Amino acid sequence: MPRIPINYAQTVIYKIVSTDKPELCYIDHTTDFNKTKNRIKTMLEKPNKPTGKYNNVWNMVHDNGGWDEFKMLEISKFQCSDKNEADAEVFRTQMQYKMEKKQMPKYSEHRCNIKWKS
Repeated sequence: MPRIPINYAQTVIYKIVSTDKPELCYIDHTTDFNKTKNRIKTMLEKPNKPTGKYNNVWNMVHDNGGWDEFKMLEISKFQCSDKNEADAEVFRTQMQYKMEKKQMPKYSEHRCNIKWKS
């Protein structure tokens, strides 16, 4: 069965943030907010640390009380044409968060390898 192309016009920028420690924050993007939330929640229930993209989220949540101490919030909807534009918007949102908080939490520094179009 062929893979369905991702519709980046429905991109959602979200953050996973601690309910009692707002400096613990992970910012990323998805095109299906509910599916991503369920995937992350299921992944966090497993005892083994995952490899890949959600490694930092697993560390942050497990080191600070588990999923019940965090919430996943939609920051904004962003229409874009591809993954590079979505990554650039995540990076811009992270920098905005950094300016507001004066210090970026270590758990949010998960991706800075943005490929800019020439």
